Amino acid sequence: MHWSYHDGRFAQLASSLSGDDRRGALITGARGRIVIHPPMQVPTKMTVNTGQADETINTRLPGHGYGPENAEVEHCIRTQLPESSLVPLDQTVAVLDVLDDTPADRAPLSL
Repeated sequence: MHWSYHDGRFAQLASSLSGDDRRGALITGARGRIVIHPPMQVPTKMTVNTGQADETINTRLPGHGYGPENAEVEHCIRTQLPESSLVPLDQTVAVLDVLDDTPADRAPLSL
């Protein structure tokens, strides 16, 4: 997916279920980059470069990925909330709208 902005900025997103995906992430900008080392859903480190030098930040998140998301779902169910205040329904629908607007000519998924 490719998004272009009026001021010349752009954003690209690519993912694959069948390709050689290292399951990491790269965020780049005019003044540096952030590398989230795999696996992205529960990274153990990231490297930040501000154009001068790399700084590696080590971290250990609890669980095997999606821990904060699972905890929020648990909280909403336990307290009988109809939706999360962290990610309200309108925000979820907005994300789905972006995904719906992606080109429909992608190769079909075959497992």
